[in-house]
Amino acid sequence: MLRLHQRIAKVFMLILLGVGLTLAQTKWLLDFYDQAGYISIKDAEAVQVGSVAPGEALQIGLKDVGLFTGHVCPGAASGFMLTKKALKALFGDQLPERGKIRIATMPDNDLANVAAYICGILPMNILGSHPDLIVDAKLKPQKPGKLVLIFERKDTGKMVKAVFNKSKIMDPKKIKAIHAYKKKFAEGKAGQEDIQKMGQLFQSMVKKIVLNTPEGVFDVKPCTKYQFPAEGK
Repeated sequence: MLRLHQRIAKVFMLILLGVGLTLAQTKWLLDFYDQAGYISIKDAEAVQVGSVAPGEALQIGLKDVGLFTGHVCPGAASGFMLTKKALKALFGDQLPERGKIRIATMPDNDLANVAAYICGILPMNILGSHPDLIVDAKLKPQKPGKLVLIFERKDTGKMVKAVFNKSKIMDPKKIKAIHAYKKKFAEGKAGQEDIQKMGQLFQSMVKKIVLNTPEGVFDVKPCTKYQFPAEGK
């Protein structure tokens, strides 16, 4: 009888553990997020505090970005894909390393939040705003519809200019439909069908960015003439 109780208790604990693991996982509606791939990046502090083994890298995917931003939208997906390309251009076959990267961004660029998260640049630290994330009004492009970031390797000084051309993703008809749904939400008139349809519109753009990226959406090129503002040094 004691053994039976022990077995029942063991099974019960395994069930609780399984439930706990299930509850700990975010239930994303879409199944293509993993196809965006992963960014491998080293973090010396993660090794120092004992959270990863020496020589191991962090693996950051689009779902991780979604947890950071609170959702996976075209901006989150674009920030992930653009940062992935920029780090590849900067480091080649080497693993990028947090603490050795700094970023300059044009104002009002939500992709910068994603890039900073991936590169381990916290928005605030004990000294105030992070010196490795600089907002530079001079980076604002002449033509609307583009978002600009400069990535620099602090150890070598190598830089790349990373540009996201959102005009190639934002279909005018879809944008018009999204604005109509947003108006319904603001007026408190949106129903379950409206929520579903607006979500489908957003996720169709995310899927296009991740799986069927049109030519010219992302442009990452070497940059030699840019100078970070003095406060970023």
